[in-house]
Amino acid sequence: MSVDKVRSRFRVFTPLLGSVLFLSSCGPHPLNKNDRSLSVPEIHRAKHTDLEPTHWDFQHWCEAAESLEPDLQKTIEVVLEHFVPVGKSCAGARKTLALRSKMILDRRRLVLLDPLSSFSQLKVLSLRMNLAIESVEPLGNLTSLEFLNIGKNRIRSLSALKNLSRLQDLRADRNLIRSLDGITELKQLKKLNLSYNPLSDLSGLQNLDQLEWLSLAGNEIQDLSFLSSLNQLKYLSLRDNRIQSLSSLSHLSSLEYLDLSRNKISSLEGLYPLTQLKELYLGENKQIKWRALRQLRRNLPKTTIYYR
Repeated sequence: MSVDKVRSRFRVFTPLLGSVLFLSSCGPHPLNKNDRSLSVPEIHRAKHTDLEPTHWDFQHWCEAAESLEPDLQKTIEVVLEHFVPVGKSCAGARKTLALRSKMILDRRRLVLLDPLSSFSQLKVLSLRMNLAIESVEPLGNLTSLEFLNIGKNRIRSLSALKNLSRLQDLRADRNLIRSLDGITELKQLKKLNLSYNPLSDLSGLQNLDQLEWLSLAGNEIQDLSFLSSLNQLKYLSLRDNRIQSLSSLSHLSSLEYLDLSRNKISSLEGLYPLTQLKELYLGENKQIKWRALRQLRRNLPKTTIYYR
Protein backbone atom coordinates (compact mmCIF):
# COMPACT_ATOMS: atom_id res chain seq x y z
CA MET A 1 0.00 0.00 0.00
CA SER A 2 1.24 3.51 -0.74
CA VAL A 3 1.57 6.20 1.89
CA ASP A 4 -0.64 8.46 -0.25
CA LYS A 5 -3.44 5.90 -0.10
CA VAL A 6 -3.15 5.73 3.68
CA ARG A 7 -3.24 9.51 3.85
CA SER A 8 -6.27 9.79 1.59
CA ARG A 9 -8.18 7.24 3.64
CA PHE A 10 -7.42 9.17 6.81
CA ARG A 11 -8.97 12.22 5.21
CA VAL A 12 -12.06 10.28 4.16
CA PHE A 13 -12.63 8.48 7.43
CA THR A 14 -11.50 11.08 9.99
CA PRO A 15 -15.08 12.29 10.83
CA LEU A 16 -16.06 8.76 11.78
CA LEU A 17 -13.01 7.71 13.77
CA GLY A 18 -14.55 8.37 17.14
CA SER A 19 -17.02 5.53 16.87
CA VAL A 20 -15.87 3.05 14.20
CA LEU A 21 -12.87 0.78 13.69
CA PHE A 22 -12.20 -0.05 10.08
CA LEU A 23 -11.03 -3.34 8.65
CA SER A 24 -7.83 -2.99 6.66
CA SER A 25 -8.39 -3.31 2.92
CA CYS A 26 -4.97 -4.86 2.58
CA GLY A 27 -5.74 -7.65 5.00
CA PRO A 28 -4.07 -8.62 8.28
CA HIS A 29 -0.30 -8.56 8.54
CA PRO A 30 0.89 -11.40 10.72
CA LEU A 31 3.60 -10.87 13.27
CA ASN A 32 5.20 -13.74 15.07
CA LYS A 33 5.43 -13.77 18.83
CA ASN A 34 6.38 -17.00 20.55
CA ASP A 35 5.74 -18.89 17.28
CA ARG A 36 2.18 -17.62 17.18
CA SER A 37 0.87 -15.55 14.25
CA LEU A 38 -0.89 -12.38 15.29
CA SER A 39 -2.01 -9.36 13.36
CA VAL A 40 -1.73 -5.82 14.65
CA PRO A 41 -5.54 -5.35 14.62
CA GLU A 42 -6.07 -8.59 16.54
CA ILE A 43 -3.56 -7.59 19.15
CA HIS A 44 -5.09 -4.16 19.60
CA ARG A 45 -8.55 -5.61 19.98
CA ALA A 46 -6.99 -7.52 22.86
CA LYS A 47 -5.83 -4.17 24.32
CA HIS A 48 -2.12 -4.88 23.95
CA THR A 49 -2.12 -7.81 26.35
CA ASP A 50 -0.19 -10.14 24.03
CA LEU A 51 2.19 -7.72 22.38
CA GLU A 52 5.66 -6.34 22.89
CA PRO A 53 6.52 -3.34 20.71
CA THR A 54 9.85 -4.88 19.70
CA HIS A 55 7.97 -7.27 17.39
CA TRP A 56 6.67 -4.56 15.08
CA ASP A 57 8.10 -2.29 12.43
CA PHE A 58 6.55 0.84 10.98
CA GLN A 59 5.55 -0.91 7.74
CA HIS A 60 3.08 -3.07 9.68
CA TRP A 61 1.66 -0.01 11.42
CA CYS A 62 1.27 1.81 8.12
CA GLU A 63 -0.39 -1.06 6.25
CA ALA A 64 -2.78 -1.92 9.08
CA ALA A 65 -3.59 1.68 9.94
CA GLU A 66 -7.27 1.66 9.01
CA SER A 67 -8.09 -1.18 11.39
CA LEU A 68 -6.49 0.46 14.43
CA GLU A 69 -8.04 2.63 17.07
CA PRO A 70 -8.21 6.36 16.26
CA ASP A 71 -5.40 7.46 18.58
CA LEU A 72 -2.99 5.05 16.90
CA GLN A 73 -4.14 6.19 13.48
CA LYS A 74 -3.42 9.77 14.50
CA THR A 75 0.19 8.95 15.43
CA ILE A 76 0.79 7.11 12.15
CA GLU A 77 -0.75 9.94 10.16
CA VAL A 78 1.43 12.57 11.87
CA VAL A 79 4.62 10.59 11.25
CA LEU A 80 3.76 10.09 7.56
CA GLU A 81 2.76 13.71 7.09
CA HIS A 82 5.95 15.17 8.53
CA PHE A 83 8.70 12.74 7.65
CA VAL A 84 7.73 10.68 4.58
CA PRO A 85 7.78 12.06 1.00
CA VAL A 86 4.62 11.87 -1.08
CA GLY A 87 4.46 8.77 -3.28
CA LYS A 88 6.25 6.37 -0.96
CA SER A 89 4.83 2.92 -0.20
CA CYS A 90 4.52 1.74 3.38
CA ALA A 91 7.65 -0.33 2.82
CA GLY A 92 9.36 2.77 1.47
CA ALA A 93 8.19 4.77 4.46
CA ARG A 94 9.84 2.25 6.78
CA LYS A 95 13.12 2.56 4.89
CA THR A 96 12.95 6.35 4.88
CA LEU A 97 12.20 6.54 8.59
CA ALA A 98 15.00 4.09 9.39
CA LEU A 99 17.47 6.80 8.33
CA ARG A 100 16.13 9.46 10.67
CA SER A 101 17.95 10.23 13.89
CA LYS A 102 15.68 13.11 14.97
CA MET A 103 11.90 13.55 15.31
CA ILE A 104 10.15 16.65 16.62
CA LEU A 105 6.48 15.88 17.27
CA ASP A 106 5.51 18.72 19.61
CA ARG A 107 1.92 19.99 19.85
CA ARG A 108 0.46 17.25 17.62
CA ARG A 109 -2.27 16.07 20.02
CA LEU A 110 -0.78 12.59 20.14
CA VAL A 111 -2.07 10.13 22.73
CA LEU A 112 -0.60 6.69 21.96
CA LEU A 113 3.07 6.29 21.05
CA ASP A 114 3.17 2.63 20.02
CA PRO A 115 3.94 3.31 16.32
CA LEU A 116 7.17 5.02 17.42
CA SER A 117 8.47 1.91 19.14
CA SER A 118 10.42 0.60 16.16
CA PHE A 119 12.54 3.73 15.64
CA SER A 120 15.46 2.41 17.66
CA GLN A 121 17.94 4.55 15.72
CA LEU A 122 16.53 7.85 17.03
CA LYS A 123 18.90 10.05 19.00
CA VAL A 124 16.59 13.04 19.44
CA LEU A 125 12.84 12.82 20.15
CA SER A 126 10.55 15.62 21.27
CA LEU A 127 6.91 15.05 22.19
CA ARG A 128 6.39 18.21 24.18
CA MET A 129 2.95 19.67 24.81
CA ASN A 130 0.83 16.94 23.27
CA LEU A 131 -1.10 17.30 26.54
CA ALA A 132 -2.71 13.83 26.55
CA ILE A 133 0.19 11.32 26.46
CA GLU A 134 -0.09 9.13 29.55
CA SER A 135 2.36 6.29 28.87
CA VAL A 136 5.95 6.29 27.56
CA GLU A 137 6.22 2.51 27.61
CA PRO A 138 6.65 2.29 23.79
CA LEU A 139 9.78 4.45 24.09
CA GLY A 140 11.57 1.88 26.23
CA ASN A 141 13.21 0.30 23.19
CA LEU A 142 14.68 3.53 21.81
CA THR A 143 18.06 2.82 23.34
CA SER A 144 19.97 5.21 21.07
CA LEU A 145 18.16 8.26 22.48
CA GLU A 146 20.39 11.01 23.81
CA PHE A 147 17.71 13.71 24.08
CA LEU A 148 14.05 13.21 25.08
CA ASN A 149 11.48 15.92 25.71
CA ILE A 150 8.11 14.71 27.04
CA GLY A 151 7.16 17.84 28.95
CA LYS A 152 3.58 19.07 29.31
CA ASN A 153 1.70 15.79 29.05
CA ARG A 154 -0.11 13.53 31.54
CA ILE A 155 2.64 11.00 32.19
CA ARG A 156 2.62 9.34 35.60
CA SER A 157 5.59 6.98 35.39
CA LEU A 158 9.03 6.98 33.75
CA SER A 159 9.93 3.42 34.71
CA ALA A 160 9.86 2.32 31.05
CA LEU A 161 12.86 4.55 30.34
CA LYS A 162 15.27 2.62 32.57
CA ASN A 163 17.16 1.05 29.63
CA LEU A 164 17.87 4.32 27.82
CA SER A 165 21.47 4.25 29.00
CA ARG A 166 22.69 6.83 26.44
CA LEU A 167 20.22 9.50 27.48
CA GLN A 168 21.95 12.76 28.41
CA ASP A 169 19.07 15.24 28.41
CA LEU A 170 15.60 14.38 29.76
CA ARG A 171 12.83 16.97 29.99
CA ALA A 172 9.72 15.67 31.74
CA ASP A 173 8.38 18.81 33.37
CA ARG A 174 4.67 19.51 33.92
CA ASN A 175 3.43 15.94 34.13
CA LEU A 176 1.96 13.81 36.93
CA ILE A 177 5.15 12.00 37.97
CA ARG A 178 5.33 10.94 41.62
CA SER A 179 8.28 8.55 41.53
CA LEU A 180 11.85 8.48 40.21
CA ASP A 181 11.53 4.84 39.14
CA GLY A 182 13.43 4.40 35.89
CA ILE A 183 15.36 7.67 36.14
CA THR A 184 17.89 6.72 38.78
CA GLU A 185 19.51 4.20 36.42
CA LEU A 186 20.23 6.76 33.70
CA LYS A 187 23.83 7.40 34.73
CA GLN A 188 24.77 9.45 31.64
CA LEU A 189 22.21 12.19 32.33
CA LYS A 190 23.68 15.67 32.34
CA LYS A 191 20.44 17.64 32.15
CA LEU A 192 17.19 16.74 33.92
CA ASN A 193 13.98 18.74 34.14
CA LEU A 194 11.30 17.37 36.47
CA SER A 195 9.77 20.68 37.43
CA TYR A 196 6.07 20.98 38.24
CA ASN A 197 5.36 17.36 39.08
CA PRO A 198 3.96 16.15 42.42
CA LEU A 199 7.37 14.82 43.56
CA SER A 200 8.29 14.75 47.24
CA ASP A 201 10.74 11.82 47.58
CA LEU A 202 13.92 12.36 45.55
CA SER A 203 15.95 9.51 47.06
CA GLY A 204 18.02 7.82 44.38
CA LEU A 205 18.73 11.01 42.49
CA GLN A 206 22.16 11.10 44.12
CA ASN A 207 23.13 8.26 41.76
CA LEU A 208 23.09 10.68 38.82
CA ASP A 209 26.45 12.21 39.62
CA GLN A 210 27.05 13.47 36.06
CA LEU A 211 24.22 16.00 36.30
CA GLU A 212 25.19 19.56 35.47
CA TRP A 213 21.68 21.04 35.07
CA LEU A 214 18.73 20.16 37.30
CA SER A 215 15.29 21.73 37.66
CA LEU A 216 12.91 20.52 40.37
CA ALA A 217 10.80 23.65 40.62
CA GLY A 218 7.16 23.38 41.61
CA ASN A 219 7.24 20.04 43.43
CA GLU A 220 6.70 19.14 47.09
CA ILE A 221 10.33 18.91 48.21
CA GLN A 222 11.46 19.46 51.79
CA ASP A 223 14.55 17.27 52.20
CA LEU A 224 17.60 18.11 50.04
CA SER A 225 19.84 15.21 51.12
CA PHE A 226 19.51 13.69 47.62
CA LEU A 227 21.95 16.40 46.45
CA SER A 228 24.77 14.80 48.44
CA SER A 229 26.88 13.59 45.49
CA LEU A 230 25.82 15.95 42.70
CA ASN A 231 29.05 17.91 42.73
CA GLN A 232 28.98 18.66 38.99
CA LEU A 233 25.85 20.80 39.19
CA LYS A 234 26.15 24.26 37.69
CA TYR A 235 22.42 25.06 37.38
CA LEU A 236 19.87 24.19 40.08
CA SER A 237 16.28 25.36 40.36
CA LEU A 238 14.34 24.49 43.52
CA ARG A 239 11.86 27.36 43.41
CA ASP A 240 8.29 26.87 44.61
CA ASN A 241 8.83 23.96 47.00
CA ARG A 242 8.69 23.52 50.81
CA ILE A 243 12.39 23.85 51.63
CA GLN A 244 13.49 25.19 55.02
CA SER A 245 17.10 24.04 55.47
CA LEU A 246 19.93 24.73 53.00
CA SER A 247 22.68 22.76 54.76
CA SER A 248 22.73 20.10 52.01
CA LEU A 249 23.74 22.73 49.44
CA SER A 250 26.99 23.77 51.07
CA HIS A 251 29.19 21.30 49.16
CA LEU A 252 27.85 22.17 45.66
CA SER A 253 30.92 24.24 44.91
CA SER A 254 30.42 24.28 41.11
CA LEU A 255 27.01 25.99 41.24
CA GLU A 256 26.71 29.11 39.10
CA TYR A 257 22.91 29.52 39.10
CA LEU A 258 20.60 28.76 42.03
CA ASP A 259 16.89 29.54 42.34
CA LEU A 260 15.35 29.11 45.80
CA SER A 261 12.40 31.48 45.35
CA ARG A 262 9.05 30.74 47.00
CA ASN A 263 10.16 28.38 49.75
CA LYS A 264 10.21 28.58 53.57
CA ILE A 265 13.85 29.54 54.09
CA SER A 266 15.06 31.61 57.02
CA SER A 267 18.75 30.73 57.50
CA LEU A 268 21.18 31.34 54.61
CA GLU A 269 24.37 29.92 56.15
CA GLY A 270 24.35 26.87 53.89
CA LEU A 271 25.00 29.18 50.94
CA TYR A 272 28.20 30.79 52.29
CA PRO A 273 30.62 28.28 50.65
CA LEU A 274 29.08 28.68 47.16
CA THR A 275 31.65 31.17 45.93
CA GLN A 276 31.19 30.31 42.23
CA LEU A 277 27.57 31.48 42.23
CA LYS A 278 26.80 34.12 39.62
CA GLU A 279 23.01 34.37 40.13
CA LEU A 280 21.01 33.60 43.26
CA TYR A 281 17.22 33.98 43.55
CA LEU A 282 15.64 34.16 47.00
CA GLY A 283 12.35 35.99 46.34
CA GLU A 284 9.18 35.28 48.32
CA ASN A 285 10.93 33.68 51.28
CA LYS A 286 9.22 35.85 53.89
CA GLN A 287 11.18 34.45 56.85
CA ILE A 288 14.52 35.79 55.58
CA LYS A 289 15.71 38.79 57.59
CA TRP A 290 17.61 41.74 56.11
CA ARG A 291 20.49 41.03 58.48
CA ALA A 292 20.87 37.53 57.01
CA LEU A 293 20.88 38.99 53.49
CA ARG A 294 23.59 41.51 54.37
CA GLN A 295 25.75 38.75 55.81
CA LEU A 296 25.23 36.66 52.68
CA ARG A 297 26.30 39.55 50.46
CA ARG A 298 29.52 39.85 52.46
CA ASN A 299 30.26 36.15 51.97
CA LEU A 300 29.33 36.15 48.25
CA PRO A 301 30.47 39.54 46.96
CA LYS A 302 30.60 38.42 43.31
CA THR A 303 27.09 36.95 43.30
CA THR A 304 24.08 38.85 41.98
CA ILE A 305 21.34 38.22 44.55
CA TYR A 306 17.68 38.73 43.70
CA TYR A 307 15.43 38.91 46.73
CA ARG A 308 12.27 40.86 45.90
